[in-house]
Amino acid sequence: MKRTLISVCGLAPQVITETLYALHQQGRLPDTIKVLTTRKGKEACHAQLFSSGDGQYHKFCADYAIESTVINFSPQNIITVTDDRGRSIDDIANEDDNRIFLRACMIHAYEASNNSESEVFYSIAGGRKTMGACLAAAAQLYGRPQDRIFHVLVSPEFENSREFYYPPLPPREITLLDEKRQPYRKNTRFATIQLVTMPFVALRDKLSGGLLQQVEMPETLLMALVEEEKPLLTIDLSHKKLRWKRREADLSPTLLALYAFFAQWKKGSPCQDVACRGCPICFLEMPQILEPDNLEQIATLYQRIRPSCDAEAMSDTGILSLSAENFNSLRSKLNRRLLENFGAVEKEYLELTSQGIKPGVRYGLQLDPEKIQLIW
Repeated sequence: MKRTLISVCGLAPQVITETLYALHQQGRLPDTIKVLTTRKGKEACHAQLFSSGDGQYHKFCADYAIESTVINFSPQNIITVTDDRGRSIDDIANEDDNRIFLRACMIHAYEASNNSESEVFYSIAGGRKTMGACLAAAAQLYGRPQDRIFHVLVSPEFENSREFYYPPLPPREITLLDEKRQPYRKNTRFATIQLVTMPFVALRDKLSGGLLQQVEMPETLLMALVEEEKPLLTIDLSHKKLRWKRREADLSPTLLALYAFFAQWKKGSPCQDVACRGCPICFLEMPQILEPDNLEQIATLYQRIRPSCDAEAMSDTGILSLSAENFNSLRSKLNRRLLENFGAVEKEYLELTSQGIKPGVRYGLQLDPEKIQLIW
């Protein structure tokens, strides 16, 4: 699998060779390196990493026997971030500069992660803190599970040395500064470099296909992710309750059995058209409701909710003696309970509604089937 390292860098290009050294020690050298920086950062990278004869990148490759063709890394891979007019920014000095740098991070993260047969390493150790934060944001939005965000930890005494780029071979003494900024000499064999993997949530798989057709800024992607949880109507038969959008209603066994019957019919309908409103598959005419099989199903639901049938249920107007007259009476009571507990707006979604005109009136729930859940 091909690896791409995307790194941010300021005026200290040491972070590039330190990251490379740590990856080399883990056997995970990248195939391509891209460095996002400012105009001044690019000048520092060119002067220190690629200068003729003593460039630290070339020295690193020579010390660790890495062929120059193994890694695609050259001065052309040092990318200066530019504004809308194509002008290179000198530094991240204000909010506008930060937004320009963020967009560059989004572009390169998007491009690098489009190849599913690759992995991308994001090094956030270099440059100003805001530069690393921008790259980390881009990684979380466009990164995949195989990608990684890294930070580099260098021995404190070597971290700020202008002479230290990586542990050279063979080790040698270099000049460091103590806490009082006084120079002293120390051998590089005492230097340690650790690559710390930063945990992150890869959000790319949660973005819809349309949002992955082109580069978007974080606010656009995050707005698409921060959607209100899709409402689910829960018909809880064991507790005799309806739940919808964090509200609930207690229903009598009679009303609950009638409502559960129509919910089952809607969920079991072969139509499954979310835009369906009153079609002959999802909605029932009165003669269909009163068919023996359907009356038996309503009775079964009632007996499951209330195992011992009471006299009211068995009366001429009860649920177990359902007719066109008492059906309409029960439907009116049910819809009033929905109005009382969920309000007029939500009642329009939840009610046991009627469609059409007599004699072909049909009854049913207009709520989409996938938004209905029955708990026994």
